[in-house]
Amino acid sequence: MLRIVSAALLMACLSLLSNYAKADLNTDITSACSTGKGTVQISSATLTVTSTINLQCPPGDMPVMLKGAPTKITCQTGAAPCVIVGSTPSTTTSAHIGLGMTDIRLVGPGLTVAGSEGIRVLQSADYATFTNIRVDNFDQGVHLIGDANLLIGDYFTNLTVGLPDTNTNIAVHLDGQVADVYFVGFLLAGQQRVILSDQLGGTGASATFTNGGFNTTRTPGIAAVSVSSTDTGVHVLQLSAIQDWETACPYLELGNFADVSINGIGWIGDPWSSGLNPAFHITPTATYSWLRVTNSQLKACSGNGDALRVESATAFISMSSVDWWGTMNFVAPARAAFTGNRCTVPAGPTSPAYIGNTTNVRSAGNFGSCPDM
Repeated sequence: MLRIVSAALLMACLSLLSNYAKADLNTDITSACSTGKGTVQISSATLTVTSTINLQCPPGDMPVMLKGAPTKITCQTGAAPCVIVGSTPSTTTSAHIGLGMTDIRLVGPGLTVAGSEGIRVLQSADYATFTNIRVDNFDQGVHLIGDANLLIGDYFTNLTVGLPDTNTNIAVHLDGQVADVYFVGFLLAGQQRVILSDQLGGTGASATFTNGGFNTTRTPGIAAVSVSSTDTGVHVLQLSAIQDWETACPYLELGNFADVSINGIGWIGDPWSSGLNPAFHITPTATYSWLRVTNSQLKACSGNGDALRVESATAFISMSSVDWWGTMNFVAPARAAFTGNRCTVPAGPTSPAYIGNTTNVRSAGNFGSCPDM
């Protein structure tokens, strides 16, 4: 009987601790901003919040880290972000340098709740760090915003979004002038996209993703990775060591002023029967775009559409050491160089690998069905 009472008392104490943490988390963050406490520790393994966690400090360079036990946070925050990272007030363009999160899992209200976000990183959160973070059940998992000002230098290590059951619409949204951000060690899934990089390029927009996988997206016709700019500022995306890329098609779509470099796709596949959607697509609205692919696999989607479909005459494409399966369709006379690849065309070795307007295509030193040109 004494053991039962002790267990009940223990559970009651744990509940009180959880409620205390929930009530005072934002207060503790505010205190750490001003006192230099450094780390705000969440002591419980689980936590439920009904309003946004504001990891925000006045502009400055004092490090403040929100650290889980590790902790699973259930976010009953509706269409609002679960966590906002940046300076106070949220409208400021002056940065607080040195904010961060570690050892936290966020579980949201569901991907059908429009506007819900796991982590919103404001343009005033320069050089923030995020380690061992998992995000599930949101419209957007991680949303980085650079609108009036440049957001620069953020670093994500061991990030998982939308897995294992593709429970988020967009895994990572690079919104506007977001530059020199890094994702190292990641697993991303989304009903629609794993990466969306769009809006103003302005004074800078660039991101690197290395050592990870995209598995999966589930909406044929919506590109798993989409890169474009609404001005003449370039959006740069560098992808390397993508061990597993299994999404609906298109796998990748380049729009206006998109610059994408890929080095190392280990496995690529379309598990969702995406029909005749191209695998890689450069859109007609791409005033300028650049695509460079090396040391990779590239396969047409399950309906045997084009491996590459180019609809902009101002695009430039370069491929080297790529094992590709499918046709390269130049709807517009873009410039392209293919060297040292192995090419397979589904209709057979006598079928052309390059079709359409190939005036500006250069091809040499390849194997298979891609001729010298």
